Amino acid sequence: LEYNDGTTTTPLTVTTLTTNLSSLTANTTYQWRIRTDCSADDSHMSTWSGWATFTTALTPCAIPTGLISSNITHNTATLSWNTVPTAQSYDLEYNDGTTTTPLTVTTLTTNLSSLTANTTYQWRIRTDCSADDSHMSIWSGWATFTTNVEICNMPTGLTSSNIMYNSASLNWVQSIGAKSYDIEYTDGVNLISLNVSTPTANITSLTGSTLYEWRIRANCSLDNSFASEWTAWDTFTTPIQPCDTPTGLVTNNITHNSATLSWNTVPTAQTYDLEYNDGTTTTPLTVNTLTTNLSSLTANTAYQWRVRTDCSIDGSHVSTWSSWELFTTPVEQVEFQMISLYNSSTNALEITVNIPGSYVFSLIDLKGRQVHAAIFDGESYVLQTQDIASSIYIVILEGNGHLARQRISIMR
Repeated sequence: LEYNDGTTTTPLTVTTLTTNLSSLTANTTYQWRIRTDCSADDSHMSTWSGWATFTTALTPCAIPTGLISSNITHNTATLSWNTVPTAQSYDLEYNDGTTTTPLTVTTLTTNLSSLTANTTYQWRIRTDCSADDSHMSIWSGWATFTTNVEICNMPTGLTSSNIMYNSASLNWVQSIGAKSYDIEYTDGVNLISLNVSTPTANITSLTGSTLYEWRIRANCSLDNSFASEWTAWDTFTTPIQPCDTPTGLVTNNITHNSATLSWNTVPTAQTYDLEYNDGTTTTPLTVNTLTTNLSSLTANTAYQWRVRTDCSIDGSHVSTWSSWELFTTPVEQVEFQMISLYNSSTNALEITVNIPGSYVFSLIDLKGRQVHAAIFDGESYVLQTQDIASSIYIVILEGNGHLARQRISIMR
């Protein structure tokens, strides 16, 4: 027996009245003929019969089966089906009852996107068994699925970190589909709201030693019209506000009865408590600046002073005291004036002092001799000069721990 496809001839020897041909090419015309072999050694054969012909059918193109819809969300779905061995590709159609969308795919699955939430879709598929779309299966039956109602997932994993007396970081797990997040936090009195685009927020201007509550929701639309539910309230407590001891204590502008005290600022201070003493009496002060002026001090006296920060309005949160700072007031200098009162009938010199008290008055000539001496109480003394020779003299005042000298001229 011989058969060929117009190109290749294939011989066969058979001992039955039938034979099955395989591995033929689909959609191809074959011819075949046969002769009888009447000898065992092929020495006695008939002539060939005439050619008979047949044409093979098209390759079977089966309808896909096992249609499955999975991974369905509010706007996506995955479609899959069983393989067809002769498939070149697959044609797919899906619709929402209004619009039909065609697809051509070469795999056994496809992902649909941009679907409408809460909508029933139907889809079907057929096999394309040719490269030129000339040999296809019929369409499968319709499969259906319904997209989910659109939801905006509530954030999870709320944590508070980097907690300072006046700031904290709020963190959470990012929600799929979230465009931004609304946050609310409160100290139990004031409720503050803010909106952020990342899964963390830093809040400032907090109050120390205070319990705060906060919650969050996700916005799944750019205009904030589609949001998740609020989370439960989460809490954190700020630590007590630090209250540092003042530094940089300086004493200046020291006189016999006054001084200026100053120190560096402490950012959290409400006021400053100050104490100064002369070794006997301690005087407290409260000031709200970085400097204070002391007055009515005692001359020639050692003073010490210290300061602490008050970080609360009610005095409940104060720093430790600073170290003592020392200063000494100088001896008070006596200043006096001498006024010459002279006319035809009197000749006098009036002496006035700035510090009233008991004084010894001495008038010394240029040879160091005491010309006149007197003791007076109060703030002035009048020297009659009619018996004193014209010359240059030194006036000495001594008393109350003070000593003053001044040169004068008595002339007639």
